[in-house]
Amino acid sequence: MAIPSEVIETVSYQLPELKITNALLISEDDVSIPNVPEAAKVRGVTVEELKNVEADSHELVIINRLSAGETHKQNLDKILQNSLRILKTDGVVVAYEDFENVTYQEVGSLSTLFDSFESKENGNSASFKLLAMNQTSEQTSEGVYWIMTKYTASDDENMVFRSFLDHTQYVPENIEAYEWIFGREFISPGGVNMNRRVFSEFDDLEPGKKMLDIGSGLGGSVRQIARDVGLKVTACDISANMMALGILRHRQRPVDGVTYMLADVMRYKFKPESFDYVYTKDCIHHIFDLPALLTKIREILKPGGQLIITMYGRGYGPFTEEFKEFVNSRRYYLNTVEEMEEKAKNAGFSEVEATNITPMFKEWLEKERNRAIMYKDEFLKNWSEKKYNSLFDGWTQKLDFIKADNHNWLKIKCTK
Repeated sequence: MAIPSEVIETVSYQLPELKITNALLISEDDVSIPNVPEAAKVRGVTVEELKNVEADSHELVIINRLSAGETHKQNLDKILQNSLRILKTDGVVVAYEDFENVTYQEVGSLSTLFDSFESKENGNSASFKLLAMNQTSEQTSEGVYWIMTKYTASDDENMVFRSFLDHTQYVPENIEAYEWIFGREFISPGGVNMNRRVFSEFDDLEPGKKMLDIGSGLGGSVRQIARDVGLKVTACDISANMMALGILRHRQRPVDGVTYMLADVMRYKFKPESFDYVYTKDCIHHIFDLPALLTKIREILKPGGQLIITMYGRGYGPFTEEFKEFVNSRRYYLNTVEEMEEKAKNAGFSEVEATNITPMFKEWLEKERNRAIMYKDEFLKNWSEKKYNSLFDGWTQKLDFIKADNHNWLKIKCTK
């Protein structure tokens, strides 16, 4: 048995400054680790032997199948605590799991655990900074692996935002209700039909070409375009709940050419000129530094590659107090269509087309609200009256924001 070869390759690419001289493998099985530097000393230990490993002695710790069997699950806190103790500051932990050992719920809960785990010893505190969770791309090994670094601060904005999403907007109950509204595997207005409409605006989609979907949610968009066109698509999202459920859906109904990753696109290092297309639907209004994001997207697009964005924007009417509260509670950073056009041009994109598609937004909201009225009894078979009223009030509120020209919907298409 071997850890998938891409695991250490990814670590080396993401963290080129990491110099591995001592690596520790925590495993109950005999496994090999491809691509570890030849000069590195690799030591294998069991969970029981961890306590004997010297503190601050290793740059890399690899945990193989950490939740496999009751022994590992019962000692999970001990494994993580000792990993932090053993690692040097800024050292890296890689945790690998195959899908035989974990449920999709465990994929999500492990991601959340890594984000929030903290170890305190002798007055010192250490935590993990989760860089990414990637689905393995090797056909011989179906699994996921997490990459995280040891650090001593506790104010990681990435962790805070993921926690905000996974404990408020994208709790499992809300995700399932969104799907009832927008269609299976979709969580934003228009669902599959809106998706096809937007994808049709890409020029010359060709089988085998590569697309990155930023803010992919459950992956309905990527599965659709991979199935319809034959693209190779990477689904990237920052919500652990969303990504875990997306992986489950993908395993239940596989589509060739789709891989999933949990990562902050602002932090993760994609290889330059590695994608032919980038797509992001109703996501990047959560990102404050849009100029930096657009610059990064341009770097990872191949020459002639295309970017299409749909996103929430702001209109020209004076903001109501209700809209101000709405924007703050959702952590939105809103721009006008002209501001987005300027940002895309300043990032170096050409053929920039920025369009206000708010009338379409209004149309979808009205359709979805009317459907909810028509099928209210069906909805209440699965969810509460409180949930129904919350969603219904949300549609009404957004329509009021549109009427006041506060809430807009924007589409940006541009080329590298």
